Amino acid sequence: MKRHNPASARITGSSVVEDLMIHDIDILLNVFFPAPCHIHSVGNADVCSVLMECGEVPVVLSASRKSSKKIRLLYVEEEEFTVEGDFMSQEITIYRKPGRYQFEEERYVQENIIEKVMVNKTEPLKAELATFISCVNKAEPFPITPAQAIRNLEVSETIRAGFSHGASL
Repeated sequence: MKRHNPASARITGSSVVEDLMIHDIDILLNVFFPAPCHIHSVGNADVCSVLMECGEVPVVLSASRKSSKKIRLLYVEEEEFTVEGDFMSQEITIYRKPGRYQFEEERYVQENIIEKVMVNKTEPLKAELATFISCVNKAEPFPITPAQAIRNLEVSETIRAGFSHGASL
């Protein structure tokens, strides 16, 4: 997952982990990997990279407030396909490998099958606020539990703690 942003004067008092990466931590822990993951992180208040081992699956998170371009991407790579989710354009693309690769006139040719998944586009913050108001009006619990939110913050703190443990060559 990659979440990069240009610098913003409105952000003070939090690192890039709490500001940007927290959203990817939430997705990762509450959608893909509810079991504990082993965390390796490097970075500073504005740029952070994380390698997580979630069971047998390596996961890479990247966040930056120094980017020249706003990026919100999710990649899932498997042997036979790659899924690319772009949170900015709200598009999902699946790249599938062909049955076999080929050579034409001594040149390697790779022709993947590309699928575009239809997604109902919505403004995420608007949907979150509408869900919150609906929960309040119906006296129902919010879909994200306090325990999930606390776990997200604990993982954020673990990531930030890794900043000071980097080794030199």
